[in-house]
Amino acid sequence: NGKISQEAKVMAIFSWTVENIKKQPKRLNTVDDHVWHIIVRGYGEGDQHSDVFTTLCNYAELDAFFYRQASKDKTSKVVFSVVKLDNKWCLFDPASGVYFLNKQGRIASVDDIANENWKKKIIAGPFTPKDDYGEYFREVLGIDFAKMHRFSRANIQSPLKRFIYAIKKWKLR
Repeated sequence: NGKISQEAKVMAIFSWTVENIKKQPKRLNTVDDHVWHIIVRGYGEGDQHSDVFTTLCNYAELDAFFYRQASKDKTSKVVFSVVKLDNKWCLFDPASGVYFLNKQGRIASVDDIANENWKKKIIAGPFTPKDDYGEYFREVLGIDFAKMHRFSRANIQSPLKRFIYAIKKWKLR
């Protein structure tokens, strides 16, 4: 039928993000502006990798957003990108080039992760992956992913939503 699957789309975007957005050079100041500038510069901090990935997913008509999850002991965090594939939310760590597969070899859903049906897959990312992502998954089922997506930065960055935002802002003047 010539139609690209959601999984193929998300993996193409994930691979592109991991390969093309490098780690922020220490000698340069961090700039946190529109995601387009991160893409043009070709580098960013860890959360900016997720910003690029989730915004590009939204442009490709995939629901996506990112959020920060602390470890149990609150000494470290990971910025997860969350993408809806086949009506199931799935987690990615684009800064580290990490995604998760279930035992069937498909991208693991949050339900798979909650049921310990996952394994870490790594493509070389600019940051070092966590040794144990399991400690970051402890509260994953308690998250209202639909609500978080609705108000996420990546969702608001889509062209139509940016246009609507600009009109509303203009009307308020």
